[in-house]
Amino acid sequence: MSRDISDILKGVSIVVIMLHHMSQTFSPPGLLAPYQSFGYLGVSIFIFLSGYGLSSSYLQKKHLDHFLRKRVFRVYVPFFIVSLFYVILKFMFGSGMDLRDAFLVSSGIRLVSGSYWFVIFIMIAYIFFYFSFKKFEPKNALLSVTLLISLYWITCLLLGLGKWWYTTSFAFPLGILFAIYKDVLIPHIFQRRFMYLTGIIIALGISTVVALAPFPLFPSIGKTFSSTTFVLLIVFISIFANIHSKILKLIGVYAYEIYLSHVVLIVFLRDFNSIEHVAIFLLLVAVTAFGLHKITARIKF
Repeated sequence: MSRDISDILKGVSIVVIMLHHMSQTFSPPGLLAPYQSFGYLGVSIFIFLSGYGLSSSYLQKKHLDHFLRKRVFRVYVPFFIVSLFYVILKFMFGSGMDLRDAFLVSSGIRLVSGSYWFVIFIMIAYIFFYFSFKKFEPKNALLSVTLLISLYWITCLLLGLGKWWYTTSFAFPLGILFAIYKDVLIPHIFQRRFMYLTGIIIALGISTVVALAPFPLFPSIGKTFSSTTFVLLIVFISIFANIHSKILKLIGVYAYEIYLSHVVLIVFLRDFNSIEHVAIFLLLVAVTAFGLHKITARIKF
């Protein structure tokens, strides 16, 4: 999978995520209603690409020198900056907060929004990746990551955390799997593409129905399977379709910064009751994401 395709898919992912979060601010949500239930599918693409990108890089370099420092800091530092930005906005335009709350929020110990769960998850996933690839060769490391993600899934379920914390988590080892075996998988999939496409669509349909079923564990299991099958569908399309989009590619380059910026601005601005408000929000997201990207680009990790 080329860098251009990865960036385009990241662009698709962050657009879906933004529409999901924006749909929760409208009452009624109107045309955005479908995104209220399926925002997690956008996240699954992002998580898959994280696993794929890490593994592809490792398979080329064959080492993990300074891995945790570089990878975790690249996730945490922009998150810290945005969280601090929120604290500053609260003091300037909101009700403010005491120094203890300001420290907890800016450090990330207390999340500005539950939507920042992804930051916590991806840092945990990076630690799983580092431990596994440091100890084992790639094929066994894949098994190790999968087992650790399974433990993470079960732990989140037992702790009663929101489903969004864990139902997309298996997209991470799926990305690792694709990076390790892509030279074998792509020709195999190409030869049986119609069979695989039919199977993926059927599996996605069934798992989505299960995810919407009002029974214990059904939503968690259904969303887990639907997120992974959706990723398989997107990967299938990216292999066989000639995908080009300069706009989505550009959005994908700034995807993480857009994610961080749009969440904090939604929390601060809260409601959108007109097209003008939405336009202002999108402009602020673009400016904030661009500024955040420029700031972090100057920091050596």
